[in-house]
Amino acid sequence: MSQSDDRSGTESPWRSDEAPCVYCGRVIPRSSDRCPHCRTSFSLAVRRASREILGPWFYLDPRNPSGRGVTFEMLVKMIEKGRLQADSVVRGPTTHQDWMYAAETPRLAKYLGLCPHCFASAKPEDTFCTSCQLNMNERPADSRPGVPADLAKPPYHPSAYEIEKELARSVPSEAEEASGGPSEAAPMSAAVAAFAERPTPTPERPGLVLARSLQTTRRGKPVVRKPRMWVVFALTWATLVPLVLIWVFAVPDDWKDSLFNRAPSSGTSTGPGGNATGPHGQPAPADPWVNEQLKEADRASSAGDFGRAIAIYEDLVRKTGDRTWNARIQDLRAKQEQENQRRRLAELRNRLKLAEQLAADHRHADALAILRNIAKEDRELLATINVSVLRMQAVIEEDAAKLRAEGEKRQQLAAQLEQAKQLADQGELSEALAAYDRIAAEFPAGLVREKINIHRVRENLRAQIEAASKPPTPPTPSMTPAEIAAAVAKLVEEANTLEKGEKFGEALTKLEEVKKFDQKYWPEGLEKRIESVKAKKEALEFFGMGAGKRP
Repeated sequence: MSQSDDRSGTESPWRSDEAPCVYCGRVIPRSSDRCPHCRTSFSLAVRRASREILGPWFYLDPRNPSGRGVTFEMLVKMIEKGRLQADSVVRGPTTHQDWMYAAETPRLAKYLGLCPHCFASAKPEDTFCTSCQLNMNERPADSRPGVPADLAKPPYHPSAYEIEKELARSVPSEAEEASGGPSEAAPMSAAVAAFAERPTPTPERPGLVLARSLQTTRRGKPVVRKPRMWVVFALTWATLVPLVLIWVFAVPDDWKDSLFNRAPSSGTSTGPGGNATGPHGQPAPADPWVNEQLKEADRASSAGDFGRAIAIYEDLVRKTGDRTWNARIQDLRAKQEQENQRRRLAELRNRLKLAEQLAADHRHADALAILRNIAKEDRELLATINVSVLRMQAVIEEDAAKLRAEGEKRQQLAAQLEQAKQLADQGELSEALAAYDRIAAEFPAGLVREKINIHRVRENLRAQIEAASKPPTPPTPSMTPAEIAAAVAKLVEEANTLEKGEKFGEALTKLEEVKKFDQKYWPEGLEKRIESVKAKKEALEFFGMGAGKRP
């Protein structure tokens, strides 16, 4: 075939160096790796990704009208990204491959938050509409099972709905298709006939924003050729230059002043009653009303009532036509803004002080609630005085975390101390000593010191273990009664000395050695003495003092 078209005499578009785009079908150079029309890349990854989303659903894209179909999941993702909206045009299995608005498409409209039948609010997980009670996945749709007829509402377009029903009834059954015989079409209903004879104007759909203008959507935008910029500039200046010349040389000055409601160029303006005012807003001595208004404005400004002063000056400008007071109005507005900012800063400082006080009282949740309720504008205002609300929040959250960790540590310490005490009470002295050693190694010394004097408790346990490990020395039969009495007296005296030093554990050991001798040598009230020393020892251990003197 020749390089030119025999019918038109022009060069053929299907030359050896050109080929159609696989996506939009337009002619592009073969050496190009991207279509200049639909901006689609021809890389392997793009081709593979596009084939993975092939499906029976199509969406109308003006840039690529011949695009391939996608899956329903792809349409849902496009809705989430905002690329597919209520006024987008789609077709698919639920539309019988007819082009429809996305808000009217069954199964898809509920992902836009609309019912495809009555356009009421809907959720993606719903099957039946809560307003019209129709199935949102079908068209025509069945009503919700068990719903009374008075609760079901008709669809928004009943005439189109009747047509869908007639089309569904006119589809041949499977048996008729197998036999090959045509089925008699059902007669057209009265509603369908009326709809066919007279087209019903489409009302505005509730909840659906159609692409009525070029400002709301780009779909359906007409292709307009842009004019050249030099033509635009030439026409603009050709129009503006004559207008400016006419305004400067032909329009009188008094017309200009009256047009802009400006005072005459003579430097005076007429106030109420024909009184004159000066060129810079200074009232003439013959105008008492202006003088009184200026005095009132000065009093309001001195009292801090800037709104009242601004209203007086605006009234002066409106009644006298002298706009030289606008500078004073701007100054008063600036002062009013500064005053409002100062008051706002004072209020914010009070809130920050309250938050700091609550944090110091360990009420971190209340302090954080106060800081989180500070608006973005107020945070920016505090940033101007080098106060960072986020930094204060971080500090309070860190203190709250430390306090929680310390509380958990205290609970763990109390549980382990209780376990070690139970071991000591049960007579398992070695296990109790090991438990106290673990507590001393695991927890901080200051935290343990608040609960118990662990050093004294460990020393007492070591003494008891050492005393229990030594075998008792039975009294020798060669001891005379006088020697036995002297030994008993010595043990009792040592026990008294240890008890005075509050070493109740060692004193208890000495009194227990006295019981090894014959009972006739025991001092009077030995049993009660032993019980008293044992009670004192347990009391010290209960209060965390341990053996020995109190600190």
